[in-house]
Amino acid sequence: MGLLGLGDKGCVGLWDVVFCPFKGRGKPRWKKDANSAHAKLRSPGERVIAQLKQWDILRRPRCCAQRAGQITRAVLVLQLRETG
Repeated sequence: MGLLGLGDKGCVGLWDVVFCPFKGRGKPRWKKDANSAHAKLRSPGERVIAQLKQWDILRRPRCCAQRAGQITRAVLVLQLRETG
């Protein structure tokens, strides 16, 4: 098994590489719990993406792709530290 990503409900059909929340109403308790855990894991990454878009950091980077990845990881670490 390789790297598993966290997706939203729009990632239908990618179940082998992306973990998506369960859809629909009237879900059993275990599906609601799984969706809650999924949201807790996914939300820091969502906040980082929003922050990068707001700051316009990666719009036209003047550095190599490796450096852009390091910047993204640094913003993630700072975001996680800020939210505790």
